[in-house]
Amino acid sequence: MGNLKYISEKYGISLNFPKNWKGQFMIFEPAFFGNNLDYFLIQISDKNIWMKGNNSGVLFTLYVFPSKESYNTFSRLGEDSKGIKVINAMGPRVVLYTLPSDEVYKTEEEASKNNYLDMASKVDSILKTLKVTNW
Repeated sequence: MGNLKYISEKYGISLNFPKNWKGQFMIFEPAFFGNNLDYFLIQISDKNIWMKGNNSGVLFTLYVFPSKESYNTFSRLGEDSKGIKVINAMGPRVVLYTLPSDEVYKTEEEASKNNYLDMASKVDSILKTLKVTNW
């Protein structure tokens, strides 16, 4: 995949990104998120589009549940689970991911659009590198 490795000791996961993504993406780790639920979000976005101030360009979002119980609560409450897929349910944590909706970028620039689409085409291979570490 490449030499760009993202490690979040805070959430106990790691991912590998292609080398040519260097300087082209942003990772957001918002604080605790949810309606009294215990999970965290990690959002990966196209930096070029995001920095233009339109808050778009999301490539994928990870949901990290610290326990299967918190994931089960999320599921029972029917939280906005449309398009959310389980990527890892091994061990105590559960990791889900979502891909963006149809409105993923707001740009008139053809080069930005093409770069975003190229990055989006690599998401599946990036998600396959997910490793859940000890927390």
